Amino acid sequence: MRYVSLSAIGDAVSSNCPNTFNFRLFGKGFWLCLILTAAVCLHLPAGASAALNLTAEERSWLNSNPDKLVLWFNTEFPPIEFISENGEFTGMGADVIALVEQELGVEFIKQPSEDWNEHLAALKSGACAVAPTIVATEERKLYAEFTTPYESAPVVIITGNQIQESLELSNLEGMRVAVVSGYASEEYLRKQPNLDIEMIPMPDVVHALRATSFGQVDAYLENIAVAGYYIEKEGIANLHVAGATDYSFAWSIGISGKYPLLASAVKKAMASIPSKDLESVRRRWIFLDIDPKWSGETLRLFAILSGFAVLLAAGLFVIAYVLKMRLQEKITSLDEAHKKISEQAKMLRIAAEAAQAGMWDFHVQERLSFLSTQWFSMLGYSRNAEVLSFEDFQDFIHPEDLPGLANHFRDYIDGGGRSLLEYEARFKQADGSWRWVLSKGRAVERDERGRPTRIIGLNVNIQTVKDAQEKVKQSEAKFRAIFDNAPYAIVINNLEDGKLVDANKAFFVNRGLSGPEDFANIPPNGFSTMSREEVQAIINQLAKTGKLDGYETELVNVDGSRGHIVFSSVVMEVAGRKQVLSMVVDITDRKQAEMQLRQSEEKFSKIFSMAPFLIAISRLDDETILDVNNSFAEVTGWKRREIVGQNASDINFWADPATREGMIHEIMQGRDVLNREMDFCCRNGEIRSGLYSARAIQLSEGWAFLFVMQDITEHKKLEKEQQRLQSQLLQAQKMEAVGTLAGGVAHDFNNMIGAIIGFAQLAMNKMDQSHPLHETFSQILDCSFRSASLTRQLLAFARKEIVEPMILDINTAVEELLKMLQRLISENIKLHWTPGPGPLIVKLDPSQLDQVLANLCVNARDAIADIGDITIKTQLQVFDEQTSLIHPDCLPGEYVMIAVSDTGCGIDEKTLAHIFEPFFTTKPQGRGTGLGLATVYGIARQNSGFVKVYSEPGKGATFKVYFPRYTREENQVKKEEKAISQSRGETILLVEDDAILLKMTTNMLLHLGYKVIATASPSEALRLAEISEEEIHLFLTDVIMPDMGGRSLADAVDKIRPGIKILYMSGYTTNAIVHQGVMEKGVNFIQKPFSLQSLAQKIRTMLD
Repeated sequence: MRYVSLSAIGDAVSSNCPNTFNFRLFGKGFWLCLILTAAVCLHLPAGASAALNLTAEERSWLNSNPDKLVLWFNTEFPPIEFISENGEFTGMGADVIALVEQELGVEFIKQPSEDWNEHLAALKSGACAVAPTIVATEERKLYAEFTTPYESAPVVIITGNQIQESLELSNLEGMRVAVVSGYASEEYLRKQPNLDIEMIPMPDVVHALRATSFGQVDAYLENIAVAGYYIEKEGIANLHVAGATDYSFAWSIGISGKYPLLASAVKKAMASIPSKDLESVRRRWIFLDIDPKWSGETLRLFAILSGFAVLLAAGLFVIAYVLKMRLQEKITSLDEAHKKISEQAKMLRIAAEAAQAGMWDFHVQERLSFLSTQWFSMLGYSRNAEVLSFEDFQDFIHPEDLPGLANHFRDYIDGGGRSLLEYEARFKQADGSWRWVLSKGRAVERDERGRPTRIIGLNVNIQTVKDAQEKVKQSEAKFRAIFDNAPYAIVINNLEDGKLVDANKAFFVNRGLSGPEDFANIPPNGFSTMSREEVQAIINQLAKTGKLDGYETELVNVDGSRGHIVFSSVVMEVAGRKQVLSMVVDITDRKQAEMQLRQSEEKFSKIFSMAPFLIAISRLDDETILDVNNSFAEVTGWKRREIVGQNASDINFWADPATREGMIHEIMQGRDVLNREMDFCCRNGEIRSGLYSARAIQLSEGWAFLFVMQDITEHKKLEKEQQRLQSQLLQAQKMEAVGTLAGGVAHDFNNMIGAIIGFAQLAMNKMDQSHPLHETFSQILDCSFRSASLTRQLLAFARKEIVEPMILDINTAVEELLKMLQRLISENIKLHWTPGPGPLIVKLDPSQLDQVLANLCVNARDAIADIGDITIKTQLQVFDEQTSLIHPDCLPGEYVMIAVSDTGCGIDEKTLAHIFEPFFTTKPQGRGTGLGLATVYGIARQNSGFVKVYSEPGKGATFKVYFPRYTREENQVKKEEKAISQSRGETILLVEDDAILLKMTTNMLLHLGYKVIATASPSEALRLAEISEEEIHLFLTDVIMPDMGGRSLADAVDKIRPGIKILYMSGYTTNAIVHQGVMEKGVNFIQKPFSLQSLAQKIRTMLD
């Protein structure tokens, strides 16, 4: 049996057929001839296999690490190694590995690999322990160990049929040469010195062969065994071997450097495999087997063919010589054309790279596209040139652009492809984003019907153009949005003639027009009031400088009103014509606001200077006073020029600096200070009170604060006086309460006291002073008078006492009381009388004057511990309206003052606030009732007067009682008669519902010598008045009675007895009887209890 190696065939092709070797000649006859020709000199004997001798460590590792025995095999590298149709590892490498497994007694874990670079990385990391078919290179030896090669195949140069000349590596200068990425041929080609080629890595052999077939690359380097297998399998008819290289694929088993014990074991296993077994594997996959048992017919045919071959060789030699000469000429011509084509291709690549254009080559019938490396790099992919199906190519197109692109191609092909194919689409980049690409192509091949079958073109990145277009579009949209919606008017005019070209809505609104539909209603001057000269000056400036800033002018609106505008303009060129864009701001409101502001500032200035409040403006940071108004200067006593520029501390304005610090702190916190009280110092040292507010304000020179204060010094004084009056009101209310209580019991009490007084006086009048009971009755009478006086005091300070004012000369009245007053105070106290110039006339009930002086003298006596002085002084005093403001009880006019001063212990301020309160006393229990000063106060107020007191502890006290001076009938001063007036025989009709008082009054009248008609019933009184034959001179009646009031009864009696004198009597208070009409002017009245003397005097006064 004879065998011929494919490697030998490759060598024969390279040496004997330099021009071409067409894979289509690999028919059986040709193979048979070549094999028979070469079989004469080639025969490989079988070798012996070495015995396997593993170390204990190697055997132990194999037994302990079955999971690490991972073998990766290439699925696309037939016939060396590939994956079968049923998914199993097959090929020459699979058979060699089976022998190794048999020798080691192990089974490798087979894992298919479709990426050779990933395959190599796994071998380096140890994820792949064994690579069954690999070429040992210097780079791979750094991370793997290799067995002795078990087969080799030469690496050849494969080209398309368009290149017919024989090629060597040096002839590839300037060409695009494909290699499979990661294959040993790639590393071999990279290491070639001074070889200027464009190496195009391909993912696998099929892609590389297709790229070569389609002309997308000029040549392809691959070992002849694998290349021949795929060319036959894929049916690629337009490829041939154009030349050989000095490099062959020597296949070994590669073991990862991570497993040295496995490497040594595999190497021993390979060495122990008999050579005949390895040769059997090679014959199966690479060698053709010819059956040695030939028949006679076969031998006869072989002899004939041999003779024919000799004759054919001789003939061919002659023909070959002639053709060789002509071929040499053709080769020279083709070499020159090839050089030109190479130069043009190189220039085309340089131009494409410079333009950053990616080339594409689309084969219509195969629906395949060759995409250059630049095509991928333009989109950010780190990929070499590839051949993609049209479906894979579509994955790069944006879904929205894909229908349009398909339509472009269909229309171009259907239309015969006579013009330029051009379209724009978005392509997916490596980072997932999209990039706009302009694609231009042209048909270069057509079928018999003229339809394009091949289209070649370039892709150019137009993203920058698209971005620029989008920016321009957005800019135009922004301009239009701003132009249409700007709050200010925008107008565009021709520079040459000033004609209005365009205006926005704000322009029409500001001028009183509806909108752009009123464009025709715009006057030629555009509402301007400028003169022609002024307009021309503006045009000249715009033509010279190209802009105009802040020009202010006046316009006339549609309705005739005038407005103010300010505009800025810039010259721009639109469609070759210069136009002026102007921004117009209507400042009519601002002008009016400025005028109003000036008026407001003028008003503020006037208000500031004339305001009755103290106003100051100070800087917030250092409190320097910026300005003050006139009131501030007048109240503080400083001149304005002396204050401005100073600090508040410099003029010692704040009486309490802590108040100022608190105000500044609150203002700095952003709060207003409102209605705070403070004390401030004037220039003369006077401390006054103020109510101030302050807030921060922003001025042109920075932050300041406005200080406004009202001088409330006088208000504080009035407030203090008001508090005093409030206290007095409270006192008066207390007095009113006590008076109400006293009035409630006054009637019954007065009746009882009146009876006691009356009967006691009657009894005393019937006995001598030497009578043993005279003194007793005298004491009874004295106690009764004192009790009656107590009731009068209660009613007096409550102003419910029934008084009978008389015209008195105060000096005379006081002199008559001096002896009585001296008896009230003891002998160790001197009583001094200092009458003022008289007469000092007042209208006053004499008994009230007695009570005032008695209470004040007794009060003064009690304040003097041992010896001392009491002074009574009278004086006429005039009060004006200013005094009335300070003392509201005092009305302007003349007053008679009665002052009682003492040298006693004095009164402190706390006690002074309560001295006029009823029942308030500082005397020990049992020594005072607390009604004395309250009575004085009540009598003064009852007679339209008032009381003032002056005292300090240890310095005595002075009480001043003021009564209004009476200016009429000054000489008709009435004096109470001392003697008891007797009757002159008159008859008196008496009515009293109280039986005791009826009896007492009857006895008093009888004692005085009057005839008495007495009754307890008002109706009886009427009957007696009517039936009595005697003349009745006087009718004496009680005011309040159960059946009929005294006034009604008196009116009825007066009708019976016209002209009869009527005298009313009552023990009720003034409020109780005033409603009976008894207190009217001209009505005679006597208050119960009354004495015999007062009754006699009253009756005699009326009858006389």
